[in-house]
Amino acid sequence: MTFGERLKFFRENKQLTQEQLAEMIGVAKSTITGYEKNNREPDVLKIKKLAYALDITGDDLLGIEPQKSTDFSREDLEVLSNY
Repeated sequence: MTFGERLKFFRENKQLTQEQLAEMIGVAKSTITGYEKNNREPDVLKIKKLAYALDITGDDLLGIEPQKSTDFSREDLEVLSNY
């Protein structure tokens, strides 16, 4: 799924028009259209504003999967070594 597809999905999920979302983040409707058609890329500030307006995280919008941590603290390793 592209950035534009994710943006459109989350926007429609919030039942917002492109014009409403554009007004919320302070850009023209054509800017949102460009993002959704993958003709334009938002800067970091716009990504933050989009995520806030859509009540999601920037990672959700960018399609970044959370990584599982396999790092153990020193205390965890000591406990594990006892077993």
